[in-house]
Amino acid sequence: MEKFVGKWEVRPELTQNFDAFSDTMEIPAEKRELYKNLQATYTFALDGSTLVAGLETKGFNQELRFQLGVPLSYKSFDGSTMTSCINMKGGHFVESHKMEKDGTTREWTTDRYIEGDYIVGVQTKDGVSMTTKLKRL
Repeated sequence: MEKFVGKWEVRPELTQNFDAFSDTMEIPAEKRELYKNLQATYTFALDGSTLVAGLETKGFNQELRFQLGVPLSYKSFDGSTMTSCINMKGGHFVESHKMEKDGTTREWTTDRYIEGDYIVGVQTKDGVSMTTKLKRL
């Protein structure tokens, strides 16, 4: 987990397959620009065996404390109710997510790993994947 520790910036211009993944996630058109152009910074730290994940974006700051393999419920920056579970396998964060908003439930997985100065995240739902990148600051 130590290699994920640090501060990381979302690089929206490096996202691949956003539209197809958004279709699969049934993201409403009016929300897509928000997600597609998200300007955010993530921080990851360790507190013993606890992963401390922070998110900073315009008008929203959040810190979450995860134990590997233990589901955590929280509110996301768009007000959705989230439940996430993070595990570590082969140097990757392997994550399952469930999002509930406006009477709709969406579930997907994320495989997150280090590649050079980037965290690469591959989000997958129903066989459709989107790749995102966070640059180390």
